Amino acid sequence: MGTIALFGGSGRIGQAIVRKLASRHRIRFTYWSQEDQSKALARSLCEDGADVEADQVDIRDAQAVDSFLARSESIDGHLSGVLCATGSLFAVYPFQEAEFAEFRRVMELDVYGSFHIMQSAARRMALTGGGPIVVLLTAAILRTAAYDGMSSIPKMAVGGMIRQLARDAGAMNIRCNGIAPGVVDTDKVDEIPNLPKYKRTLVENFMQDTVLRRYVDPNNIASLALWLLSDDATDISGQIIGADAGYSA
Repeated sequence: MGTIALFGGSGRIGQAIVRKLASRHRIRFTYWSQEDQSKALARSLCEDGADVEADQVDIRDAQAVDSFLARSESIDGHLSGVLCATGSLFAVYPFQEAEFAEFRRVMELDVYGSFHIMQSAARRMALTGGGPIVVLLTAAILRTAAYDGMSSIPKMAVGGMIRQLARDAGAMNIRCNGIAPGVVDTDKVDEIPNLPKYKRTLVENFMQDTVLRRYVDPNNIASLALWLLSDDATDISGQIIGADAGYSA
């Protein structure tokens, strides 16, 4: 049982990943604002015999990111894998109406945060024989979605970092891949008709262009992440895999 460090375990996909991995690995995951929910998840899994801990980490702080990875790494002396499933609420509107303050906020969270995570993970893995890094993105980087710029533009930059890291760190046995989910099935699907105009249009158009005509199951994203971390995926690196029910086809 190795240790997996997961950034962003409090969201719908993050929680599914924590649950999926907990039966096979020791899990250390982060949250930012969902403390009660995250601690409850860790406590519940530990009661079932898993080894799971949750810590609050601001991914915009490079030192905080590296310290979390150092604590996770110290358990076994190496990391069996690092995942980044962080995300934040973002404004939905046409690009020409975007506010710079909002753009800067999402860039700092998505791009700078992912940079800190990927760089620190790669540096540590390089000293212990390598390992897999998996980063969650959005299907909108594979097929442009109207009004989704505050999500897709930062994630496009992260997609470039995935490929660059895979190229530059491959000789150290470090693999880096991305997963690009479509619209995830949540308990709030029934609220779509009541969403603000641009957000409603974004979701409706996204689903209209999704060829399998269904929302993405977070558990399927978790299963894909688990596979990318496994020895069965040792030949896979520098790839961005669309898990979007056919949206990007």
